[in-house]
Amino acid sequence: MEPTKKRTGKADYLPFINICVVVLALVVVGVLALVLPKPTVSEIEKRELAKKPQWTLSSWFSGAFAKEYDAYYADTFPQRENFVSVATKLEQMRGLHPDDVRIHQASTPQTGIDQQKPAQQPQQQESQQQIDYDSYTDPNAPGNGLSGNGSAGEQVGSIFLYQNMGMQIFGSSETLSKRYAEVINSYADNLEGVQVYNLIAPTSIEFYLPEKYQGISSSEKENIEFVNQNLSDKIKPVDAYSEIEKQKDDYIYFRTDHHWTVRGAYAAYIAFCKTAGLEPVPLDEMERHQIDGFVGTFYNQTQDAKLAETPDFVEYFVPPTETETLRYERGKAFDPVEGSIFASYATGGQNTYSVFLHGDFPLTKITTDNHTGRKIMLIKESFGNAFAPFLVSHYDEVYIVDQRYFELGVEDFIKENGITDLLILNNIFAVNTSLRIDELETIRDQEYTPYVAPVVPQPAPSQEQQDAAQQQDVTNEEESSGQNAAQDASQWATQNAEQQVEQDEEKESSESSQKQQSDKDSQSDQEKTQSQEKPRKGLGRLGG
Repeated sequence: MEPTKKRTGKADYLPFINICVVVLALVVVGVLALVLPKPTVSEIEKRELAKKPQWTLSSWFSGAFAKEYDAYYADTFPQRENFVSVATKLEQMRGLHPDDVRIHQASTPQTGIDQQKPAQQPQQQESQQQIDYDSYTDPNAPGNGLSGNGSAGEQVGSIFLYQNMGMQIFGSSETLSKRYAEVINSYADNLEGVQVYNLIAPTSIEFYLPEKYQGISSSEKENIEFVNQNLSDKIKPVDAYSEIEKQKDDYIYFRTDHHWTVRGAYAAYIAFCKTAGLEPVPLDEMERHQIDGFVGTFYNQTQDAKLAETPDFVEYFVPPTETETLRYERGKAFDPVEGSIFASYATGGQNTYSVFLHGDFPLTKITTDNHTGRKIMLIKESFGNAFAPFLVSHYDEVYIVDQRYFELGVEDFIKENGITDLLILNNIFAVNTSLRIDELETIRDQEYTPYVAPVVPQPAPSQEQQDAAQQQDVTNEEESSGQNAAQDASQWATQNAEQQVEQDEEKESSESSQKQQSDKDSQSDQEKTQSQEKPRKGLGRLGG
């Protein structure tokens, strides 16, 4: 029998072609990821992206450089946000899910994993009998907006979706919470004569998580109590939790975003007034505004259709107080720009929450005409943006510091500007996040270091652009040569006349010049003395 001949053809080359195509695609994408301009902020996740790490010998051998570069590469991958959005939609199309549960990952940094023990109720502040703080609730407040449709929850990584509301799943850390309290204590220890307050904002999952899912999230109330128990006697804790709990049926948290609404912030403001002995300003004495069509971080991270069906709205209330506002941007710690408390031009969409304070800036200074003799600094992350405007009704000056971006030293700044009160406001996740605690500790006594904005690489010019630039250089040189020859002749002709004039004027102005120089020397000495006295850790007394 004649042996069968092996058939050859195009099919034999298909595996090799497929491998080449895949490898080529990986190489092209990898190269593009290295050379294309890198984004610095994620609009979907509302966070700064990882920065390119600096190479050092120690970081190379410790493995830290590889880890940080991996995070940088993943964060700045070309079209990353579009890929995330497509992947989310594909995930939602994968058919049925047990108990209607879908898994995604939120962008909030992970907190510690050790669960804390139940803590005792902190000592209550002395009640202000002369003020009925319960009377400041708004009977016409809008409801929380839960649709009431469906009883099954949807776990989305560290986000939990229930009906038409998103909630961040909380994990407490006793170690980090204790360290947070220690950092707060250090402020009180070093600021003699300054009253320090600590306010921890709970989040929506504490009040809206269905009972059958309670095991997936730690108790925020117990964590807040634990922190308060570790605070020194010099610090007054603000019990915002109790005030917010009273109003949980109202619209105090957004459904599509992780922040509280202005009404949640107002409840915390009532709690602060109760602790500080202040009389709150009723909401009906403020000017109300509303912006519709807000979809926030929970929708951006999950792309969940139910959240999109019922977008949020953002209210803000303008206090009846005359104010002047200065804003200090990153890299401009001593150069303020005039601003306002609210960005009234804000519209619906992803960034509507930025109507408060125009977003996050290192420092905002608000001056009022209250004449109370009191000044307050508010140290905060983004939860404090909706809270800060209420303070203008009670202080002559309000300094709003974002702990993530502030470039000066807080303690020196407080002393130099005569600040009498310090309120530190963080949400419960920040209290249990090492990065946020590090920031709070760093700004306490940091030296001023100018901010350097990230450099965006520019694409290399094409050969045609290079040729055109060279031709332009030749033309410019020829024109410059002719102009220089004419200028030399003209200058030589006038030089002798100018020298004669200068000689005549020199004698006449000699005595006057000596006197002016003497005045300048005196003034220069004064300026040098003032410059030497000007502190660089803090800001000194701000203008405005």
